[in-house]
Amino acid sequence: MPTLYGVGLGPGDPGLLTLKAKQVLESVGLVFAPKSAIQDEGLALSLMMKAVDLDPTKVRELVFPMTKDAAQLEAAWGAAAEAVGLGLDAGQDCAFVTLGDTAIYSTYMNFIAALKRRAPQAQVVTVPGISSFSAAAARLDLSLVEREERLAVLPCLGDVRALAPDLERFDTLVLMKVGRRFAALRDLLAEKGLLKHSHLFVRLGGQEELVSSDLAQVDPAAVTYMSLVLVRKPPRQGYE
Repeated sequence: MPTLYGVGLGPGDPGLLTLKAKQVLESVGLVFAPKSAIQDEGLALSLMMKAVDLDPTKVRELVFPMTKDAAQLEAAWGAAAEAVGLGLDAGQDCAFVTLGDTAIYSTYMNFIAALKRRAPQAQVVTVPGISSFSAAAARLDLSLVEREERLAVLPCLGDVRALAPDLERFDTLVLMKVGRRFAALRDLLAEKGLLKHSHLFVRLGGQEELVSSDLAQVDPAAVTYMSLVLVRKPPRQGYE
């Protein structure tokens, strides 16, 4: 039975694509890559073509709108499932790629749910990728957690002020998808005395990446959707 492989591409550096991911992408009959708008070049496709020796005729792009409208999202996932399902019906192994890891704020899991409704017998194999926040911590030689410390991974969406209790509770916070809320988040971090323990990463591993540990000097206009802030309090000493 043909197989659908879900492949995490990593955060943006072609060198961080896993050997397993490369092997899968070079062996399947079709590769499907998501993008956010018809006129935009998908970041996932751009990264993949830099990292893998891949015949461009094997690649298909799937459009997923940047919206909260449930009906539009369901339609996009259904259309993607139909496109991939046709490839599987034709007897071809297929891959669906996603930035970062397949299990962290990824369109992939919604897509798989739609695919299984369309083709309940489809065989699915998921290949994880290196997460953006793991790569971010490695870039600055930071530990994410030690001993009995606690880590939270949260989206920086909606009311930024609602993150205040989490800043108190956790030793390390990864705040994903900062984008246009950067200025409000920076104000909150300054208020909590955490600005000096915070680090910004935008398009990590890409040609236009921005890495800064001085958030006060960053122009908010430079912070795009593909961004995260890593808040790392000083490590605790010993065990409680």
